[in-house]
Amino acid sequence: MSAAAGAPPPPPPPPNHFSVLPAELLLQIIEQLSIQDFVRLALVYYPLLRRHNLVPPMTRSTFESLLKSHKTFEQRLQMLRLNDSRTTDGSAYRRSMPLVNLPNELKFEILSYLAPAEVMAWLLSDPVRFSIFFSIIDEGTIRGLEEAITEDGVDDAGGGDSDVSGSEKGKGKRE
Repeated sequence: MSAAAGAPPPPPPPPNHFSVLPAELLLQIIEQLSIQDFVRLALVYYPLLRRHNLVPPMTRSTFESLLKSHKTFEQRLQMLRLNDSRTTDGSAYRRSMPLVNLPNELKFEILSYLAPAEVMAWLLSDPVRFSIFFSIIDEGTIRGLEEAITEDGVDDAGGGDSDVSGSEKGKGKRE
């Protein structure tokens, strides 16, 4: 039977050198980044940063609301800008989108006083806040974030990939 099995599988690829860095070194790197660069890093390396508790858990509901909100947010902005052009003072736009009125520079200055996990928690808590970062999300990033999703914000500390108990653990995941 072993003769029919063929050659053994190839060895796994070597680990990404970034993924073996200790949390202390990751924190030192993060401290040197701008908020925009930190968010880029967090989105690309979400599972790694989550393992070190440098970002909050990514729940399925948070992930899906972020993806859905991008299109809705852009449509709402366009409608508000249309309505706003009909008024002389721009009040329709400012009344309905108070967070948009803050310049991004001011938002980033405020966020610079928070810990990395708090920055991501604040941004992920409201898709409108997070919408300024939608331009940096591509299909690869979305796939990586899907892998980082935890059920109801609870990390799977068991480490096992198979679920033989018949539970509905992965029921909501896309295929």
